[in-house]
Amino acid sequence: MAKPPPGVEPIVRPSGRIFLVDDDFRVLMIRGRDPQNPVRGHFWWTPGGGLDPGESVHEGARRELWEEVGLQLDSIDDLGPIVMTRNSLFSMDTTWFDSHETFFLVRVPNGFEPQPQAWEPIEKAAIVEISFLSADDIRATDEYVYPLNLPEFLDHLRDHGVPSEPWYEDGRDDRPENNPPTD
Repeated sequence: MAKPPPGVEPIVRPSGRIFLVDDDFRVLMIRGRDPQNPVRGHFWWTPGGGLDPGESVHEGARRELWEEVGLQLDSIDDLGPIVMTRNSLFSMDTTWFDSHETFFLVRVPNGFEPQPQAWEPIEKAAIVEISFLSADDIRATDEYVYPLNLPEFLDHLRDHGVPSEPWYEDGRDDRPENNPPTD
């Protein structure tokens, strides 16, 4: 299992994340790398991130959606349902995080073009691409994609609609695909 070095306590980080899904059940994904750890290679993740002090998970997800892809929702009620939760222990830019992620489902029409509004310096250094990916695209890549069960989630969404209970993924387990190299 990937663990921080001895004596390093990860920062507990509640996060609001978004599955931004188009009419063809493709999800908007961000491709990037850890600028301080190039051996990890490139990997994909969903829009969203850590909450600001005093911010609810709904407020944080809505803010992140605007900052990272330029989609401004009229209210937090427009986020849609919570469809997944995930715990993850990871490092980025030499900082370790114990992330507690809540994912919302937001639908957009085909042709939506992301227009980032306020990337932080680490995002500017890390992000190399933003693209809509299908479940098959995700299965076909040899790069890491987070969350790991995203192709199955997209298949479920297409075939059965929104799950009755949020899916859960523990990204802190011992599977090698959860723990790409950190050195």
